[in-house]
Amino acid sequence: MSSYNHKDFSIQTDRTQSRRSMAGSSPVIERLVWIDSAKGLAIILVVFGHVLGGTMARGWLDSEGLFKHVYDYIYLFHMPLFFMISGLLCIESMRVNPLNALISRTESIAWPYLFWEFLVRTAVLPFAIAFMSSPPPDVGWTTRLGLALTGDLSWFLWTLYVMQIILIPVARIPAWILLSVSIAACLSLQNVPLGPFGALTRFLPFLLFGAMLRPVLDQLRVTNAWSPLLLSIAAFVLLGIALILGWTIWTPVWLLCGIVGSLASIGLVQYLDKPIAEGVLANLGVASLAIYILHPYFQAVGREFVSRIFGAAPFWQLLLTTIIAVAGPFLVWRLSQRFGMPWLFRLSLSRKIRKRLS
Repeated sequence: MSSYNHKDFSIQTDRTQSRRSMAGSSPVIERLVWIDSAKGLAIILVVFGHVLGGTMARGWLDSEGLFKHVYDYIYLFHMPLFFMISGLLCIESMRVNPLNALISRTESIAWPYLFWEFLVRTAVLPFAIAFMSSPPPDVGWTTRLGLALTGDLSWFLWTLYVMQIILIPVARIPAWILLSVSIAACLSLQNVPLGPFGALTRFLPFLLFGAMLRPVLDQLRVTNAWSPLLLSIAAFVLLGIALILGWTIWTPVWLLCGIVGSLASIGLVQYLDKPIAEGVLANLGVASLAIYILHPYFQAVGREFVSRIFGAAPFWQLLLTTIIAVAGPFLVWRLSQRFGMPWLFRLSLSRKIRKRLS
């Protein structure tokens, strides 16, 4: 889901290296298991949050009770985590080769957004409308294209792409300065109606915080010491306290919770057993873009399937629908890689051009 290249490298190493690509034009960051694991955890939380929200919206769970707190708790940090990881991995390539960075972001973020959210959903309209709540079926192609260009079809992918396009020209400015400016903008514009750019000003500090951490990326990998694990647990507890006490309604506290929760997630996944962290979460993290794009369809299918067997039983709705909504897109992604169709989620035109020129 970030600009991190989902397909160039297999999950092989816990060490990070910056090396030149085949064309010698930009640095390529080797896959890090703990980064993929963190993205895997985040995408599971995204899907679970959507399933939980849908379950409450249908009255199958109390929308004002414990599960509402769980829902709000998840949303404190799972999207900030995606933006932070994106900032960790995008800033160096922007500084070395801005044009190549622009092409790469267009291929890996803008293309799947327009392909899946606009072209596919519009071309297979009768099927899509059966599973998606918006836009309505009577909206024409032109209107749908306008919705796509303004981010109304997928706020996250649109916001991530626009953020990075804006960041490319100023990437050489020290990240701490950019972070300070973004926080000031977030605080000063929080009550200003900015339309689709509201999410941009709200989440940009997380991406720039990740960019600021880029020079110490190696230090984010923890060892077997217990202190980082205890700190992660303590951080999650503090997030719960802040939520219960109502402090998260204040933007500075909300920003701090997003940063703390993201760092705690990065610390936590590194202590999980390898079969879970590397065998499950890391693989889901590699496919997180596909899961994010396709999970609403599989979520609707899963909800209908579970309803036919178990009815509105909340436990089975949450468990099985989440599993289906994660596993289904992951299977589609794996098949796209196996049968030579990676273009479904990322174009590689710039790489082919570089190979021809080299």
